[in-house]
Amino acid sequence: MAPFSILTRFALIFVLLIGYFTNPVQAEDEDELMATGELIIQYKLKHPEPQEQEIEFIDNFTRKYNLQEGLKSGLFTKARRKHAKARKLRKLTKMKLRSQLALLKLDKKLSKREVKKLIRKLNAAHYNDRDYEIEAVYPNLLYEISSETNDPLQINQWSHDLLNPEATWEITKGEGITVAVIDTGVDHQHQDLVANIWSNEDEIAANGIDDDGNGYVDDIRGWDFVATTGLSCFPGEDCGRADNNPTDFDGHGTHVAGIIGATQNNEIGISGIAPEVKIMPLRAGFSTGSSAFLKTSDILDSIAYAINNDADVINMSFAGGGLGVLHDIIKLADSLDIVMVAAAGNNSTSSKMYPAAFPEVISVGAIADNLTKMSFSNYGDWVDMVAPGSWVFSTVPNNKYDYQSGTSMAAPLVAGVAALIKAKNKVNPISADEVKERLFASSQETKFRRYRDHGETVEGLSAAIEFPLEVDDILMPNTTVIGEEVEISAAISDPAVVDYEWTSDIDGFLGSDQTVVVDDLSEGSHVISVRAQALDGKWSEPVFRVMNVSPSKQLNPANFDDINFKIARRGRSLRANLGGRKNRKKIQAYRWVSNIDGVISERRKLRVAGLSSGYHKISLVLQDQAGNWSEARQKVIKL
Repeated sequence: MAPFSILTRFALIFVLLIGYFTNPVQAEDEDELMATGELIIQYKLKHPEPQEQEIEFIDNFTRKYNLQEGLKSGLFTKARRKHAKARKLRKLTKMKLRSQLALLKLDKKLSKREVKKLIRKLNAAHYNDRDYEIEAVYPNLLYEISSETNDPLQINQWSHDLLNPEATWEITKGEGITVAVIDTGVDHQHQDLVANIWSNEDEIAANGIDDDGNGYVDDIRGWDFVATTGLSCFPGEDCGRADNNPTDFDGHGTHVAGIIGATQNNEIGISGIAPEVKIMPLRAGFSTGSSAFLKTSDILDSIAYAINNDADVINMSFAGGGLGVLHDIIKLADSLDIVMVAAAGNNSTSSKMYPAAFPEVISVGAIADNLTKMSFSNYGDWVDMVAPGSWVFSTVPNNKYDYQSGTSMAAPLVAGVAALIKAKNKVNPISADEVKERLFASSQETKFRRYRDHGETVEGLSAAIEFPLEVDDILMPNTTVIGEEVEISAAISDPAVVDYEWTSDIDGFLGSDQTVVVDDLSEGSHVISVRAQALDGKWSEPVFRVMNVSPSKQLNPANFDDINFKIARRGRSLRANLGGRKNRKKIQAYRWVSNIDGVISERRKLRVAGLSSGYHKISLVLQDQAGNWSEARQKVIKL
């Protein structure tokens, strides 16, 4: 494990909402797999002030219930958030008291029944002292990899033919998006993956220092969280300790990574569904020979790492129990608009499997090439979408390729398409829910039955996403002077545009090309807008930006340097903080402009009620008593 301090403010500190775990969610299957010698303890500080006695509290707890023999206590390895992100998380969870987690390693001779009995006893006791209290005790469940193996001699490469990603590749191939693969690791040196492996640019390789302060030393390409105790580990696996080398000894994670993001146009191998994404390898799974498993504790750490390091999509090709401690970190990732995709599982049952069945996660079942349910695939009203899960061809370790089947193979196809949607909207981001809506809106009809006894079917994945025509941004200067030649251009990723319409709210129509050059703009604060027309004749929504035209090079209002200018969020409104009434008297006009809704207010305070939903780039310009307009000050908000 990476080194840590007991008082370090880790990401998972902010995950657990107070009181949520009074009745923790458990797996629906009473025979769920568990790491029988390990418990997850959730506890909280009873008052806001930080305390020094966390270790003492856990030690007293273990002695109280005769857990001391054969026991070790310690926190999960948790990455520290950068300060700005930590503040954001505190605000999101609205927490005054923060919960913490500990991993207790018990005597490995305890049976599964004895562990369950012990958990019931500890939850009923609700142990506490002056400063801390136990909120919940969980088993450290094992989650099973959801794949089936196939004869590698049969050639049947059909998933791309069905999904038709080529139509979307004309617009985007996933550039600028990071997909975290929580799995058995990734062969990051594979010839078809090496160019697309995520790199931690804030970390210096091999210097033995945690340069970026995220809690992990030399984590250049992700992290290996596996450190098994008392569990069978297949010979050749790396199960000794957590480290910075998330390589794949099983092959499952490499296969999943290739489905998502194998490199394109490198004259070798295959192409992933999103061939220009970055793959973040997070090794939480290990092979036991007959199958591969992940521990709850390692899954929690992996999701925390993905959150901390700005992953856009998380793929989870495994299935198991529905612990509340897992659900809450998934809810946190969802609140940060990270799209999560999980395999529905290979038990041919309608019983819910997790994390797929959590409502924040896209649950993926598997279809065959005739669009019917694969015999092994789980089903039910909790399965959101289906994708090819039979004979899927992808990368495996040591520069090789192979066919595998399972919902494990279907899930990364969906994760890859989600990455394409994220990439298309990188300039003007959309929420995780909006990504899901576009996935479902572009789906295709299948024969996969949601229930065994009647005919309702589940929608199938399509990689030919129907993106609405959108102008990403307007490229132009914020200020100019009368008579100066100015180039204004529309940034747009969709090549299928037949016409443009540029207007100024002062001077009217400006041109109809992607780039226009003007030199006769009138004096004033112009709201420049552009919209684009597609081949089918439909126009995009207009995009707006502000440009100020002044009579001279004196582009800023007089004395603006002595005004403490910032845009501060106040509930559901924005306001210009000008440093007091004296400075406010210098301003005679305000103009608020949204890149989505145009001019939205001409007062000092802007109420955001009534604005369109989505991410807004809000601009504010001010005019002083002499008639000079300021440069636009901008803030991005989500509504």
